[in-house]
This record gives sequence, structure tokens and C-alpha cells, in this order.
Amino acid sequence: MKKHESNNGVNSIARIYICSPLRAATPQLVENNRKRARLFIEKAIRNFRNVAGNGEHQQIRAFAPHAYISYMLDDSYPCERELALEAGLGILNICDLIAIGGTVLSEGMIGEIKHAALVKQLPIFLLGEPDKPLDHLSRHELCLHIGKNVFANDQATKINELDIYDLSSKTSDQKISCIHLTPAGGFRETCLAARDTIKT
Repeated sequence: MKKHESNNGVNSIARIYICSPLRAATPQLVENNRKRARLFIEKAIRNFRNVAGNGEHQQIRAFAPHAYISYMLDDSYPCERELALEAGLGILNICDLIAIGGTVLSEGMIGEIKHAALVKQLPIFLLGEPDKPLDHLSRHELCLHIGKNVFANDQATKINELDIYDLSSKTSDQKISCIHLTPAGGFRETCLAARDTIKT
């Protein structure tokens, strides 16, 4: 985890980027997705703190730009959507990890995941739904979908394995599941100590 300068000196800060859907068929469903994004913020902070510990000088912050910027920029207009996506990537660039909410990957989410994995080389975490963890099958399918999209990119030649961590459950034993993917479609799962995946 990076050391970021604050007004009170140098603190250990984890900055989490929340990646979840926004677009939907109706305005009400879009609003529902904004609310879900805010719930993912709460879940990411809560579960991250639970597995990583929370030292006196550690801060955990989570960002879901689409939960708020979509009130100012209308996703149905291409020029405003592009501006919103650029703003999101700007925030992603200062984050230490990306956390994926839900089990469906939108076009915008795939772009963010590729940027996180290939450009920033950030750890990828799964949040499941706001009120429940991922089941084994959903986790398996989601990881394969992520791997397929990441490894299909030309820049993927820089990596030979993609690790995805399951942060969807509030574990109390300081363990976290890690899914290892390879470009050839290899898939294996291990259980690691949380502090081996989240450096505090």
C-alpha cells in the first residue's frame, strides 16, 4: 500500500476504486445502480478493514465516481459519457486497487478493469452484491469473464497470470480466496493470508 502525504504527516492510505454498472433501461434503474454503488463503497471499506486490519494511522477510502458524476453528466449523450469515463480513469489512476461490484460487467467496467490490470497493474478484488457474498459458481464465471476481456487485449502480453481476490464476504479468520488465471484459460484457486494480498 502506498504512503500518501496528508496534512497531518505521512499516513498509510488504501484507496479503493469501485467498479460497478451504471447504465440501465430506465432512469429509475440508473438511480438504483447509483445507490448500489454507494452501498459498494460501504462494503468495500468494511470488508477491507476486516481482513487487513486498521492501524491507528491507516485510512481506507473508496471512490465510486459514477454514483455522483452521473448527476452532472448524462450518460446518454456520447460526449458527456466520454467525459465521465475520463474522469473515472483519472480517479482510478490514484487508487491502490479496484473492487468489482456485482456479477455483470458493463462496457465501461471492462474498460476500467483493463486499465487497472494492464496499465496500472492494480490488484483486483470482487465484492459480490451489497448484501451477500459471491457463491462459488458466480465467482468462477465472473473471474473467467474478467480474464477473457483482460487477456484479449494486446497489452496483456506483459502479464502471464492474473490474480483476482474475493473480498465479498466479511471473513473473520484473516483469510482470503485468490483466483489465478492464465492467458491459456488456466484457473486455480488458493486461500491466502489477507496480509499477503493487502499490504498495510
